[in-house]
Amino acid sequence: DSLALARPGGIVCMTGILGGEWIVKDFNPMRDIPTGVKLTAYSGGAQDITKEELQRYVDLVTEGSLNVRIGKSFPFEQLQLAHKFMDSNKANGKIVVQLS
Repeated sequence: DSLALARPGGIVCMTGILGGEWIVKDFNPMRDIPTGVKLTAYSGGAQDITKEELQRYVDLVTEGSLNVRIGKSFPFEQLQLAHKFMDSNKANGKIVVQLS
Protein backbone atom coordinates (compact mmCIF):
# COMPACT_ATOMS: atom_id res chain seq x y z
CA ASP A 1 0.00 0.00 0.00
CA SER A 2 1.40 3.39 -1.00
CA LEU A 3 0.49 5.07 2.27
CA ALA A 4 2.34 2.47 4.34
CA LEU A 5 5.45 2.87 2.16
CA ALA A 6 5.63 6.66 2.38
CA ARG A 7 8.20 8.02 4.82
CA PRO A 8 7.35 10.84 7.26
CA GLY A 9 7.03 14.06 5.28
CA GLY A 10 6.12 12.07 2.14
CA ILE A 11 3.16 12.84 -0.09
CA VAL A 12 0.96 10.20 -1.69
CA CYS A 13 -1.07 11.51 -4.63
CA MET A 14 -4.00 9.48 -5.90
CA THR A 15 -4.25 10.27 -9.61
CA GLY A 16 -6.74 7.78 -10.94
CA ILE A 17 -9.00 4.91 -10.10
CA LEU A 18 -8.68 1.95 -12.47
CA GLY A 19 -11.43 0.03 -10.73
CA GLY A 20 -13.93 2.85 -11.18
CA GLU A 21 -14.66 3.14 -7.45
CA TRP A 22 -14.02 6.52 -5.80
CA ILE A 23 -14.90 5.33 -2.30
CA VAL A 24 -12.38 3.02 -0.66
CA LYS A 25 -14.16 0.44 1.48
CA ASP A 26 -13.02 0.29 5.11
CA PHE A 27 -10.72 3.31 4.68
CA ASN A 28 -10.20 5.16 7.96
CA PRO A 29 -7.99 8.23 7.45
CA MET A 30 -7.01 8.51 11.12
CA ARG A 31 -5.87 4.88 11.10
CA ASP A 32 -4.62 4.45 7.53
CA ILE A 33 -2.63 7.65 6.90
CA PRO A 34 0.64 7.43 8.86
CA THR A 35 1.66 10.38 11.02
CA GLY A 36 3.54 12.95 8.96
CA VAL A 37 2.35 11.59 5.60
CA LYS A 38 0.09 13.65 3.34
CA LEU A 39 -2.59 12.22 1.06
CA THR A 40 -3.75 14.29 -1.88
CA ALA A 41 -5.67 13.61 -5.09
CA TYR A 42 -5.64 14.85 -8.66
CA SER A 43 -8.33 14.16 -11.19
CA GLY A 44 -7.33 16.91 -13.61
CA GLY A 45 -8.34 17.79 -17.07
CA ALA A 46 -7.22 19.84 -20.05
CA GLN A 47 -8.11 23.08 -18.25
CA ASP A 48 -5.33 22.43 -15.70
CA ILE A 49 -2.54 23.33 -18.12
CA THR A 50 -2.25 26.46 -20.20
CA LYS A 51 -1.55 26.45 -23.92
CA GLU A 52 1.86 27.99 -23.19
CA GLU A 53 2.77 25.31 -20.62
CA LEU A 54 1.76 22.54 -23.01
CA GLN A 55 3.77 24.16 -25.81
CA ARG A 56 6.83 24.21 -23.52
CA TYR A 57 6.62 20.41 -23.18
CA VAL A 58 6.04 19.98 -26.91
CA ASP A 59 9.15 22.09 -27.58
CA LEU A 60 11.24 20.01 -25.15
CA VAL A 61 10.14 16.81 -26.89
CA THR A 62 10.84 18.30 -30.32
CA GLU A 63 14.33 19.39 -29.19
CA GLY A 64 15.00 15.98 -27.71
CA SER A 65 15.83 17.55 -24.36
CA LEU A 66 12.99 16.07 -22.30
CA ASN A 67 14.42 13.05 -20.53
CA VAL A 68 11.69 10.43 -20.06
CA ARG A 69 12.70 6.93 -19.03
CA ILE A 70 10.98 4.33 -21.21
CA GLY A 71 10.31 1.09 -19.39
CA LYS A 72 9.03 -0.92 -22.33
CA SER A 73 7.25 -0.40 -25.66
CA PHE A 74 4.39 -2.48 -27.04
CA PRO A 75 2.64 -2.45 -30.41
CA PHE A 76 -1.06 -1.60 -30.14
CA GLU A 77 -1.93 -5.22 -30.89
CA GLN A 78 -0.32 -6.15 -27.55
CA LEU A 79 -2.30 -3.63 -25.50
CA GLN A 80 -3.50 -6.32 -23.09
CA LEU A 81 0.10 -7.40 -22.50
CA ALA A 82 1.09 -3.79 -21.87
CA HIS A 83 -1.65 -3.47 -19.28
CA LYS A 84 -0.55 -6.68 -17.55
CA PHE A 85 3.03 -5.37 -17.54
CA MET A 86 1.82 -2.12 -15.96
CA ASP A 87 -0.02 -4.10 -13.28
CA SER A 88 3.19 -6.03 -12.49
CA ASN A 89 4.90 -2.78 -11.35
CA LYS A 90 8.13 -3.82 -13.14
CA ALA A 91 8.23 -1.16 -15.87
CA ASN A 92 10.95 1.00 -14.28
CA GLY A 93 9.81 3.81 -16.56
CA LYS A 94 6.97 4.82 -18.84
CA ILE A 95 5.12 2.17 -20.83
CA VAL A 96 4.67 3.17 -24.46
CA VAL A 97 1.95 1.79 -26.73
CA GLN A 98 2.76 2.36 -30.41
CA LEU A 99 -0.24 3.13 -32.62
CA SER A 100 1.44 2.85 -36.02
